[in-house]
Amino acid sequence: MSAFLVSADYTQIELRFLAVLSGSVPLLEAYRQGLDVHLLTAMERYSLPPDQITRQMRNMAKRVNFGIPYGLSPRGLLEGIRQEMMNDELPAEIRGELSRVTLPECEAFHRSFHLRYPGVREYMDSTIAFAHKHGYVTTLYGRRRHIPGIESSARDVRAHAERAAVNTPVQGSAADLMKMAIPRVKAAVLERVGTGPKQVLVVHDDLIYTVPSAELVKPVADTMRGVMCRTDPNLPLETPVDTAWGPNLLHMKEVSP
Repeated sequence: MSAFLVSADYTQIELRFLAVLSGSVPLLEAYRQGLDVHLLTAMERYSLPPDQITRQMRNMAKRVNFGIPYGLSPRGLLEGIRQEMMNDELPAEIRGELSRVTLPECEAFHRSFHLRYPGVREYMDSTIAFAHKHGYVTTLYGRRRHIPGIESSARDVRAHAERAAVNTPVQGSAADLMKMAIPRVKAAVLERVGTGPKQVLVVHDDLIYTVPSAELVKPVADTMRGVMCRTDPNLPLETPVDTAWGPNLLHMKEVSP
């Protein structure tokens, strides 16, 4: 009898928490309407309708969108792209695409994000100001993280601390949600499926179980998705979950709801 992995992954959960924490109405509405946030950012940057946005344009927008909650600057984005190009396993097409990215383009994408989603910049600035005043920041669920170096006279140290101050409430809130979900998923799987499935791994927003047979994949995936989607019913946004299964992490395929 072969064992299989089943994964349940929160969809864009950090950007969703950025929307909640910042109160950015357009970002909240984009998620409430089920819109493609990466496509919207690309449309803002290139001033093009959705049918004219290429895969490369959307991918660049995606990099920026995911970098914003980490306090990633335009220069930091460019440096990350340059480092990624050193990956020998990267297809030549993608390497060529990345080689054409310039600092002005990274700056333009940053501006596009903040133009489309007003309130995010103000939230980031106010979070940094709070950290400077109090020496800590908190997640949406009240967990506190002290930010050493926030008052450092060394610019690099202070900049690193400010990025941590911006990121902590966002990434920390996502981590809090996952920590709340884990025991609830375990209890629900045990009740509905039995003792066969076991939790084996947590990777950021992805909870991974092993199941002893293919017949248990769907019930375990459905249980994980159902519990994780409802972990915090008080959030103003849904927290959708993607599920997948396979013999190993390299060969996973979607489990349809």
